[in-house]
Amino acid sequence: MELAGPWEATLADDESRRTWLDHDDAEQWTKVDVPGHWRSNPAFADTDGPLLYRTRFDHPAPETGERWWLRFDGAFYQGDVWLDGAYVGDTEGYFFPHCFEVTEALGARSDHLLGVELTCHPETDPAVRRNITGSFGGSVGIDRDWNPGGLWRPVHLERTGPVQIRHLRVVCRDANENRATVTFRAVLDSSVAGEVTLRSSVGDVDHIDQRRLAAGENQVEWQIGVEDPDLWWPHALGDQPLHDVVVEVAAHPDPDGDQLPEEAPLSHRVTRRIGLRQVSMRGWVLHVNGERMFLKGANQGPAPVVDRRGPHPRPGEEPSPGPAVPGATELEQVGPGPLREAHHRQGRRHQAGHRPLRGPPPPAAVRRNRQPPVVRLVPRGGP
Repeated sequence: MELAGPWEATLADDESRRTWLDHDDAEQWTKVDVPGHWRSNPAFADTDGPLLYRTRFDHPAPETGERWWLRFDGAFYQGDVWLDGAYVGDTEGYFFPHCFEVTEALGARSDHLLGVELTCHPETDPAVRRNITGSFGGSVGIDRDWNPGGLWRPVHLERTGPVQIRHLRVVCRDANENRATVTFRAVLDSSVAGEVTLRSSVGDVDHIDQRRLAAGENQVEWQIGVEDPDLWWPHALGDQPLHDVVVEVAAHPDPDGDQLPEEAPLSHRVTRRIGLRQVSMRGWVLHVNGERMFLKGANQGPAPVVDRRGPHPRPGEEPSPGPAVPGATELEQVGPGPLREAHHRQGRRHQAGHRPLRGPPPPAAVRRNRQPPVVRLVPRGGP
């Protein structure tokens, strides 16, 4: 269930913080699009926030065995989340999701009020930055005065059984014409201790494993070998086949049982896509599937905000459509190299035969808050 816009928003101050979750003062609020950046709305075109967001929705009480999760796919940049007046948790970082369990809150009532206080502190000194904002905070294609704050990616309610696949990482560790090895690392959040079955597949290759989980978060790892793999190659060297990856977890209906029934109920399912390839760097020379590569590429910034004025013009300015998001055909013109990007359109890059470089280094120094080191005072002459 997507909690799409319009939401309501207003500037955060001491007075609005005291009443925003208690009073229906709709005349003091502005309708805003979610997902979206707050400066895309004329009412907030010149503000650096912080902003209070809120939305109302109805939802039935969870059934027995269900768990419900509130998921933010992208909150730019720091946020505090409330549901029905109770604090849920905080978020930090714009490019990865944050997930909170809200099963108990959804069971307490049918009508709900979700609120988020969101801030994106402006970086006035480009040489000293505290927020890791990627191309949004230092790209030549975006006005440095433009603030990208907002709920810029969707907000969802997700249902699982007693076990949730909280995090999943899938990596092709090595690959050649005879065999490819795909490694999995998952964090499974279980409401109770008990036996589970992990079913995973890479294309047509299946793998079934049985694990015993403790209540809470459990880290598990496993791997799948693919014989005679259909390898992924850069555009100039071959084809770019992509394979569907599916991971399912099924929980034992009896937490104290030792053996899972053949048809245990599905608790959670996650899908990915992967290209089977081996990438290595030896002596600063890139190799893909053992072949030497001359490294070249391009920097593809966030396409919706490539206009230096931001995604929407200020009042009185003429709109600028900006370039469209490049597809596979346009990307072929870049050549057989990596494509550094800041957006989440990996599939099209892989399809075009480009290897995206994710997580680019910050263009300037980034300072992070740190606790002072613990110092042990030793008398002169030794302990």
